[in-house]
Amino acid sequence: MAIVFPEGTQDFASKICDMKFAYFDGTQSSYIHTPENTDTAWDNISQLVLNHACKSTSNRVLLQYQIGATADSNTNDCGNNFRFYNNTDGHHLGVGESSGNRLRCTTSNNYAGSWSYEYFTFVHHASFVWHPNSTSTKQYTVQFNPGDSTSTSNGTHINRSHGYSTTSTGNRWQSTTICTFTLMEIEGTV
Repeated sequence: MAIVFPEGTQDFASKICDMKFAYFDGTQSSYIHTPENTDTAWDNISQLVLNHACKSTSNRVLLQYQIGATADSNTNDCGNNFRFYNNTDGHHLGVGESSGNRLRCTTSNNYAGSWSYEYFTFVHHASFVWHPNSTSTKQYTVQFNPGDSTSTSNGTHINRSHGYSTTSTGNRWQSTTICTFTLMEIEGTV
C-alpha cells in the first residue's frame, strides 16, 4: 500500500487481514471418469473447502496447499495433478498455459506409476495470489486428477500409497500423510 505525502510516496508493506485453514487427514481416491477425456476427472479433495469474502475489492487472497499423493499402480501411466478451484464462479486458478489437450494444473508429477512409484508418496506444495475483485463470498477448493485418459482403472490416491493396507502388519513404512489448505487475505495491492 502506498501513501502520497507532500514530500513523496511512502510504501508500506501489505498486511494479512484474515486467514482460514482446512485440512484432510483421511484417505481418498479418484479414477478417470471417461476414457480419452481427462478434463472430466477433476474431483475436490475432501474437507479442503474454504469460504471467504474479502473485506475490500482491492484485496487479494493468497492460496496455499500441501498434498501427499501417489499413483494407482506401477503398470498404468498414472499421474498426480492438482489445481486451485473457485467453485463459486466455476473456474480454476493458478494453472499452466493452455496447450492442446494437455491438463492445466497448478502442480503435477507424471508417470508416477512406473516401477515402484506406487509405494512412494509425492508431496505437492503450491502458492498462488488471486484477485477476486469482489466482497462477495467465494468458495475455494483444491482439486485432483489422475491424468491418464486411457482407462477408468487408472487413479490417484490422497494421503496414502497405492499399496497401503490398514490390515498389513509388516508394512508400517507405507505411512499416511495430511493435506492442508490455507487462505490469507492480503490488504491492498500486491
